[in-house]
Formats: sequence, C-alpha cells, structure tokens
Amino acid sequence: MTKKGNNNGLTPLMKQYYAVKNQHRDSLVLFRMGDFFETFDSDAKDVSRILGITLTKRSNGAAAQVPLAGFPHHALDTYLPKLVAAGRRIAICEQVEDPKLAKGIVKREVVEVVTPGTASQSDDGQPRNNFLSAVITSLGETTGLSLLDLSTGEFFVAEGDRETVRDLFLTFVPSEIIVPEKQAVEREEWVRKVNPFVTEMDEWMFDYELSNQALLDHFGVASMKGFGCRDMEAGITAAGVILRYVTHNIKSAAAHITRLVPLRPEGELGLDSFTVRNLELFRSLSAQGTHGTLLSVLDETVTSGGARMLRIRLARPLTDRKSIEGRLDLVDGFFEDEPLRESQCRHTKRYERPEADAYHDS
Repeated sequence: MTKKGNNNGLTPLMKQYYAVKNQHRDSLVLFRMGDFFETFDSDAKDVSRILGITLTKRSNGAAAQVPLAGFPHHALDTYLPKLVAAGRRIAICEQVEDPKLAKGIVKREVVEVVTPGTASQSDDGQPRNNFLSAVITSLGETTGLSLLDLSTGEFFVAEGDRETVRDLFLTFVPSEIIVPEKQAVEREEWVRKVNPFVTEMDEWMFDYELSNQALLDHFGVASMKGFGCRDMEAGITAAGVILRYVTHNIKSAAAHITRLVPLRPEGELGLDSFTVRNLELFRSLSAQGTHGTLLSVLDETVTSGGARMLRIRLARPLTDRKSIEGRLDLVDGFFEDEPLRESQCRHTKRYERPEADAYHDS
C-alpha cells in the first residue's frame, strides 16, 4: 500500500518514491535507480506477476521490508509493451539530474505516462495502428469521436448519430477510450465488444471552447476551416480532449501531429463488425488468426505504414467513383514508372517482386 501520511522511518529515497506514487496512484510507477527501473509495494507484486520476474525485498529504514521488483533500464522497450498489454497505466519516473552533481538525493520526476492508447508498439509486434479515442455524447443528439495513433500522427475526427459513431469505432478498434466522468458510454454494447482501456476525465475537460483553442494553438491557425471540420462541434471537442491528454502525459508528444482529418461516412461502404467477422477480412473464423484472411492474401506491403494503410482501406472501402479512380491512377502511375518503382524497392529489405504484383505496393 502507498504511504499517504506518516513517513517516519523512511529513507529519503523512499520518501521521494511515495511522493511520486501519491501523485500517480492509478499507475504502476517505474522508478529509475541508476541502471534499473524499480517498483515497490503492490506495484512490485503486480510487475513481478505480469513480467514473470523475481519479487524480492528492500530494507526501508526502520520500517518493515518493502516488496521490490525491477529490471535493467535498457530492457524498458521489452517489458513496457507487456505491462501495457496487461491493461495497466505506467508512469515512468526518470532521474532528471546527473547523480555525480546531485547534492543529496537525485532529483526524479515522471516524464511520461503510458497507457494502452499511447503505447508506441504492441506486445506482438504486428504492424497495425494503435488508436487512442475520445467519445462525447452530451451534445444533444450528436456524438463526437476522435482517434489518434500517437506513433504515426494519424489524427481523425468524426461526429454523427450513435450508429454512425458506433460503426467507425468498431472499424478502428481503439485500444483506449477517454470519456467524461459519469458518462456511461463505456457500458455500450459496441464499446464492450472492443473492450478498450477506459480513462475517465473531469467533465469540464470536455468543453468545446477549451478543445477548439487547444487545436488552434497546436496547428497555429485562426480557424479549423482549413481542415474541413469547423462545423463539427462534438468532434472538435473530442479531438481537443485527446490532444490535451497526450501532451499532458507525454512531453513533446504532439510535435509530429500536423493535421486533423475528418471522417465522413459519405462515399464509403459501412461495414459492421458482424460483416467484417463473417467475411474474414482480418481474422480467420477457423484458425482464429490472420492466416487465410483477405488481409493475408492481399498484404504484400513492404513497410509498416503501408500495412496499416491497407488494413484501414479494407475496413473502409470506397463507393465514390472519383475517389476510387484517383487511387487507381496512383497505382497506375507506380506501375508504369519503372525507374520510380525500382528506386523505392532499393529502400526496402525485400527482393523486388514480379511486375504482376506491383499493384500491391500502393
């Protein structure tokens, strides 16, 4: 248990740790100590269980022995995805001064809070988007939705009736959803089907003016008109919530987010989860994996970005003829321009494929 008040008998280091932990009670705190990240108390028990590492104890002054579990700091990229996959919020507390120059105890502070929706990599290493979402339903009959893949900077906004937002939510399958406190959207059947990590925020954070100003400041514009979403009040509210959430939890996290793309159902074929499942687009009904799916047959992409784009386009097929022909023209351009195609192939690790398969590279 976290020490809330009485710090008698604690070493300066443990006093510092408990001060950090009390500010991040809902997170597993990874506390940097030299070359290791250490966890204590109930956090240590959870980390030991999730990662399968040894649980030991640390002498804590005059107090009782404190459970301890840790791992080398260079192994963070290995262990962090596993902690996130277990549905936990992770606060990374780093040393923020050189121990050799410190007077007394080394200064430490939380530099990043990682959640399932802000993690930059998945525990299985698959090249798919990891979307963080925000949903707001309190603006009349309109529901607002925003989606952000923090690793790629893809940022989407949408709004409409509940059914429209539901279909988009099931298409993108976000790993985390941000909702206002006391809003019951996480109990909706379509949310439970995805089963995302749920983050509740104070209701005042879902204010249109606050969100709109946050977006204007970030993009350095006077209006959201240029992004084609100025009229989407509920969607802009959700997008601003996401932007403030990631910038608060991860320093310098939003620098690569350069545009906000409105999702409009017109011109796209809506596929509900039942259809996606039975067509076996992404998951086989028999093998319960990707083998034998439409995605596995079509996916000859050579980059992670291409694999993610293909997956999204399969989930949201176009019905607008002009848009379809625009994509076909792009594919045809690569197919006909052999020098350009060869120059792109040289930047990949795969061998060049026969020209008959060139359409897969788009």
